[in-house]
Amino acid sequence: MSVAFADAGGGYLKVDINLSPAGAFQARSADVSGFAYYDAGKIKATPITVRMDVISTGIGLRDRHLKEKLETEKNPMAKMTDLSSSEDGKGEGLLEFRSFKKRIPFDFKVDDTRTRAIAKFKLQISDFGLKDQIMYMGVGVEDDVEVEVAVPISKTPPPERKSLTGGH
Repeated sequence: MSVAFADAGGGYLKVDINLSPAGAFQARSADVSGFAYYDAGKIKATPITVRMDVISTGIGLRDRHLKEKLETEKNPMAKMTDLSSSEDGKGEGLLEFRSFKKRIPFDFKVDDTRTRAIAKFKLQISDFGLKDQIMYMGVGVEDDVEVEVAVPISKTPPPERKSLTGGH
């Protein structure tokens, strides 16, 4: 399933969600901050933040129910921090959403235009306290969801942050 959203070469989020007993949908957001960059030939990334309160499935009623179940008024952001990667297209990061944190392994690649890094991973919504909450008229969601997140690639790394104690 495809949901139209603005994609000007920046970041995006796509979440493929399977329904139980049958069906599927995709939730998307183009409100993603963070970027990837090269450091000594290796791809790295700044922390990545996604606004969950603007996520869209293309159906207004489903969007409203999904945002209610995700409690986006209280938890408008999902963050991936402490990112690491290897040269073989594997990486790992700490995903924070709601009051939950979980280390998530992912596969990544650079797109054909070499302007965007794309990571793909699976996660269990039960790890974020959601499995039993997402149900509407007898239809629920399966625990496993597939996530794709993309961020632009910067030609320069982020500036080094100075320590508050005077060190570097």
